[in-house]
Amino acid sequence: MTFDPSRRSEGSSDFLSSRGALLAGSALALMALRRAGPLGLAVAAAGGIWAWKRWCSESDSTPGARLPGRWLHIERTISIARPRSQVFAFWRDPTRFPQFMSHVESVTETGPDRHRWVVRGPLHTSLEWEAELYDIEEDRRIRWRAVPPADIRNEGTVTFEDEPGDSTLVRLQLAYFAPGGELGAKVARMLGEEPDVQAADDLQRLKRLLESQPQTGAAGGPLG
Repeated sequence: MTFDPSRRSEGSSDFLSSRGALLAGSALALMALRRAGPLGLAVAAAGGIWAWKRWCSESDSTPGARLPGRWLHIERTISIARPRSQVFAFWRDPTRFPQFMSHVESVTETGPDRHRWVVRGPLHTSLEWEAELYDIEEDRRIRWRAVPPADIRNEGTVTFEDEPGDSTLVRLQLAYFAPGGELGAKVARMLGEEPDVQAADDLQRLKRLLESQPQTGAAGGPLG
């Protein structure tokens, strides 16, 4: 018996094309991680969103269905040779983030502790969402989260601890909803991507940036 492609059922074709879209979209998303930073997973999710739309158009899924996927988490720390108050003050103003986050095009204040993010996505695209700062403890902790509705769900926490020599330990925790679930995870392993390394790169840029500036005291003025 010979195989006749024309006899393949329409349902089988839809299944294969939708799975292929998820695989291709996941691959596109995860390859973008090499050029991203702490929010690299959010940028890379553009590929996953494209796969989801393709899957919806070629299967019985409806646009209102929940996006398949899973939350991914990153945690990195770095020691910065600047006082805790100075490091906290820098993080307290997200409009400064493009100075050290390589993929962030702009962060614009839209209201008290609310900002519009524009980040570079794959294939010369841009992604935008609004995020809010909350649960802020002066000189100790800042938390943020994307405001619904958002194509890219993300949230994070950064904490600040004193270290010897008037230095600060910065601990960054990030979480993103990555479309594709286990399929995306398998593609990530195949491509050998390590998004936590990208987060570490941005923190290194932050360290160089802050340590190149004059040291300030609690009141924000230069020391010495």
